[in-house]
Amino acid sequence: MYYFCQVTVSVVPSRMCTSIIPVKYDRRSCPALSGILRNNHQAMTSKDRRLGQVFPRPPRAVFERDKNLKDILTRAKLPPARNATRHGTQETRHGVTRCNKGKGRTGCPLCPYITDRPAEVVRQVRMPPSGQVEKVQGRLTCKQGGSGGFLYLATCSKSGAGYLGESGRDQPLARFQEHRRSVEQGRNAVGEHFAAQRCGTEELKFVPFMAVKEKSPYVRKFLEKLLISKHSFVESDLGMNKNH
Repeated sequence: MYYFCQVTVSVVPSRMCTSIIPVKYDRRSCPALSGILRNNHQAMTSKDRRLGQVFPRPPRAVFERDKNLKDILTRAKLPPARNATRHGTQETRHGVTRCNKGKGRTGCPLCPYITDRPAEVVRQVRMPPSGQVEKVQGRLTCKQGGSGGFLYLATCSKSGAGYLGESGRDQPLARFQEHRRSVEQGRNAVGEHFAAQRCGTEELKFVPFMAVKEKSPYVRKFLEKLLISKHSFVESDLGMNKNH
């Protein structure tokens, strides 16, 4: 019978040196292994006394268990930790930012109306009628909404009132330009409120806060009505919406 073993020998110039032979077999399968090692050690040291000084004791067999089916199919090693600064969590990816033209450069008509600072990221919006906070859902810019449109909040910084609306356009910029024209002309719900408060476009804030993925307009309009009713945009004096 032949036994295939992994032999690890540590040679140290000391009389306490002992070689270790790890054997991946059951002890019962090779009961005479220790005797075989002693006989070989005795024959080796009798021929060369220098080896007897280095290895004064016979090798010691250490039996260790081989891999079973559980060790092959499962492992206890955890996956590597993700770099939060590079990948980020799903929640931190949501937010409203300026476009490239709005970061320190002029040229974008909407960027100054979204944030006060170029590098600012809007993570949540406060609804004026209820005072409650809604988290921004999706990654939005002045030129990027959802595939099915977006929901937005237009507010007046002087009166503190707000208007919640929806749009099926891909870019929030187009919808903002319509509201800005209504403020300049004093028409529609937002324009009439700004005219009554004697406010201009410099008091207008426009923040898209929800990117809608479903392309059906019924989904977008349902979300709009749900939030209008939840935050009382029609009943409250701080709401510009006239109806659902």
